[in-house]
Amino acid sequence: MRYYKIAEDVLKNMLQDSIKLSYLESGGVDNWDWYGASINEGIDDWLDKHHDIVNTWDDDDPRREDFYIDDIAQIEIDTIYKHYLIEGN
Repeated sequence: MRYYKIAEDVLKNMLQDSIKLSYLESGGVDNWDWYGASINEGIDDWLDKHHDIVNTWDDDDPRREDFYIDDIAQIEIDTIYKHYLIEGN
């Protein structure tokens, strides 16, 4: 397991988003007609903005077809947040 040192405001925003999503999903937002479309649109927008990453993938790379929010999170951890990594863990 890797450990990261992050600013309190970043942690607070992550927790707020996580709590909000949990409440929305408990209320059934994931069953709304537009929920999946909104998620897919967000992923497509992210991929468009980060075409430099996508362009490094081979044409037959499965991520081109099956790309999810957890993939975005992992890429951002490995790129944007890598300077928060606490070495030796």
